[in-house]
Amino acid sequence: MKKVLFGLGLALLVYGGYTAYEFYNSLGLSPRGQATYQTQDITIDLDYGRPYKRGRKVFGGLVQYGEYWRTGANEATEIEFSRDVVFGGKPIKKGRYRLYSIPESARWTIVLNSELAQWGKFEPNYDLDVLRVEVPVLSPKEEVEQLTIEFQPDENGAQLLFKWNRTLTRVPIKWKNPPVSSLK
Repeated sequence: MKKVLFGLGLALLVYGGYTAYEFYNSLGLSPRGQATYQTQDITIDLDYGRPYKRGRKVFGGLVQYGEYWRTGANEATEIEFSRDVVFGGKPIKKGRYRLYSIPESARWTIVLNSELAQWGKFEPNYDLDVLRVEVPVLSPKEEVEQLTIEFQPDENGAQLLFKWNRTLTRVPIKWKNPPVSSLK
């Protein structure tokens, strides 16, 4: 009986070590990235996993069309607004949200969800979706190897850009009387 328990304990230890190794190994393949937009009266922070293309078919392959995507890798992508904004033409309260995408070939649906602190691969609680906006897909000439999410200032606020492979989407973010901006 002791040999059986010892064998089971050893098997669990090996399995746990292998699982931890795979977990930490996958983080290196898709390192964390941050994007920040900051002005005198607003800060928008975004945290996401940055997977590489690595020769794979990205959209319609690695990322399936018509399915919720955590918009990155590993932990879910999260965005935090320091004040109320208009996100993609719809009002959103200041706070922190998970950001999902539902990619299609010609448009993406961007979803903000209030469920936080979940590993990204798990399905979200769809009842906690607080906003959905549709944005067109653009096809730039340049290929982007690693998923990049960044802010670009404009005269009324900022654009949130999603770039990967030969795909670019933009979500406008607006607020009243935007001050002169700076990027971090």
